[in-house]
Amino acid sequence: MIFTFIALLLAVAAAAIYLWQREATDSSSDRALASPVRRGLFDHFSGGPDRAEALEANQAFQARASLKKRASEGDVESLRAAYELADAGLYHEVLEALVEQAATGQETLRALVSQIATSNDLRANIRLAELVIEAWKNEPGRRATAEALHIAALSDDATTYQAAVELAIEYSRSGRLPELSAEDLIALVESQYWALSSDARSSGAGFALKQRLARLAGVRRELTTAATTR
Repeated sequence: MIFTFIALLLAVAAAAIYLWQREATDSSSDRALASPVRRGLFDHFSGGPDRAEALEANQAFQARASLKKRASEGDVESLRAAYELADAGLYHEVLEALVEQAATGQETLRALVSQIATSNDLRANIRLAELVIEAWKNEPGRRATAEALHIAALSDDATTYQAAVELAIEYSRSGRLPELSAEDLIALVESQYWALSSDARSSGAGFALKQRLARLAGVRRELTTAATTR
């Protein structure tokens, strides 16, 4: 009886050892068959999304620096490139750099004015408008008058535009705008008013300008009379 019981225990123990060894062997085989995860030498330095954002920020910085450098060298095409980046701050920085170049070189001034005046979306600033008006005083022809008023309007400053208007009217009174009739000048002044931004037109200075334009009928009669008596 005792021998039978001992034999039974030995059989159970042997079966348990067999099963344990088989499970251990299967587990080792699975690990051996599994494909190892291969990593590059510097994979842990990749940085993930943070590194991608840093690279993008660096590229943007380099692009901004490049455009400002081009502007400082008088490359007027940099203004269009700055506009297409849809960055208002960069656009104004590039424009200011170009205006600095235009202040010391008539060739750059003419190129910059042409770049802005022939576009449908580029804007000027007050300093550029002042430079154009000063240049216009030396050659106040029909085309130059239209250009000066247009750039003054694109400065988006109602005070600057009104100053250009008053100067053009004064030149017409004194006979220094023989190529422009009173009718043409007033029509030009009224049309360029709408080139001002809506914010400029709705400002306090814009309201004063609008009142001044409303009185242009009297100016038209005055200029027409002055022209016929010369």
